[in-house]
Amino acid sequence: MRFSRDLHDVVGRTLSAIAIKAELAAKLADRGDASASAHMREVESIAHSSLRNVRELARGYRAIDLTQELRGARSLLESAGIATTVEGTPDAVSTANSEAAAWVVREATTNILRHARAHQCTITIDESQVVVANDGLAGAPNMSPGLGLTGLRERLAAIGASLDIRCDASTFTVIARFKENA
Repeated sequence: MRFSRDLHDVVGRTLSAIAIKAELAAKLADRGDASASAHMREVESIAHSSLRNVRELARGYRAIDLTQELRGARSLLESAGIATTVEGTPDAVSTANSEAAAWVVREATTNILRHARAHQCTITIDESQVVVANDGLAGAPNMSPGLGLTGLRERLAAIGASLDIRCDASTFTVIARFKENA
């Protein structure tokens, strides 16, 4: 189960990123925009990085970095036309919770890219929680969590943290709360 969950988390996001970047590059190429080749080089880089991550996963070692996940989330979301705001800094999260916070950002970003029709996303980070909210309603109010959110909930529970999913008339929100003094 752990390998399945981790493979979903690692490959799902990068395949979404590759699809979005390739679609953007194709549109730019159709218009004769010279920046299309730069976007395709970025697709190549993402694919190579994904391959490295899968190899590390297969070897049983893979740590992710919150700063890199935030940078990647902003880049991917904005490439998809989603205005993204990050409030707070990765330094606010304790070392013990940093990797879990990075997984929250990764999974929430993947969900927005795959399931939402968002125009805006806000990622808020402080010492006790990570909140990712978007206006694209990634699912209906009575939705059931899929493999990614279920795996994320299990990953957080293992360190004493919790995951709350909220969906109202205008916003879909993922909230990860960390135990104090972790």
